[in-house]
Amino acid sequence: MFNAIIRSAVLISVLSLFGGCGNSTGDTDSERADSLLLQAKQFFSVGNDSMSLVMLDSLDHSAAKAINQRKEARLLRPQVVERMAMTRLSEADSMMVVNQIKGEHLRNELEFVSGTGVEGYYVGRGTRSVDVRSVAGLHSRVSPDYHFYLIASSPQPIGSVSVELISGNESVRSVPVGFDGERNTRNSACETITFTEAESHPIGEFVARHANDPIKIIFIGESGRNASMDLNDIQKKAILSTFGLIDAVNADRYYRLEKDRLTRQVEIARKQLANVAAKE
Repeated sequence: MFNAIIRSAVLISVLSLFGGCGNSTGDTDSERADSLLLQAKQFFSVGNDSMSLVMLDSLDHSAAKAINQRKEARLLRPQVVERMAMTRLSEADSMMVVNQIKGEHLRNELEFVSGTGVEGYYVGRGTRSVDVRSVAGLHSRVSPDYHFYLIASSPQPIGSVSVELISGNESVRSVPVGFDGERNTRNSACETITFTEAESHPIGEFVARHANDPIKIIFIGESGRNASMDLNDIQKKAILSTFGLIDAVNADRYYRLEKDRLTRQVEIARKQLANVAAKE
């Protein structure tokens, strides 16, 4: 996306340059096309494919009557596109490998808890036996199909409906979850709130961003009462491991989609090159 914005800005500048001085200098379509085609070839020869495409785009827009140069440009364009896609494909491959190593490391930081009457879930290693109904704080979970969610357990009976995390001058607050006996449960021993993946994600991001900083949890009650505690190291590590795994899983999905897109782009560029070469 960033490269596309830069290319568009440069293209506008090139078009403005030729459009603003063409009549005064006597430039013709052919002369402009010769200059732009030469620059496109030069950029291509030094491996600057993005700028090569900018020059070819400019040629298309500003030299409509330069038939010969446009034919030559049509032969160069798929070569540029193919090499650019191949470069990005190689980068995506490398990033995928790094991400997979990260994911495997994080999987080793988790352990699976078999559910009783419900599906199981992954937790941070060493927290498998923790009962969220008796241990206050933030407890992280990952479902078998890789969805991240959090359970907040208030240290006091305040009728809690949401939580706020504070670290330094930054904070994040969850959406309120009213008492319903399911996601928000209360009894004489504890109060727990189970947040959905969408509700948990901003909190996970916040903890990841402040991995090395103290974090305070504020439990917010529906009647204005609050309770607070520090996020302890065990719970923080568990959140970092579970949220990090989900981040790696999502990144892997992105890289796979990107590789598919780039592979199709390479195939299209090669077909275009073959078609153009056959017509020349």
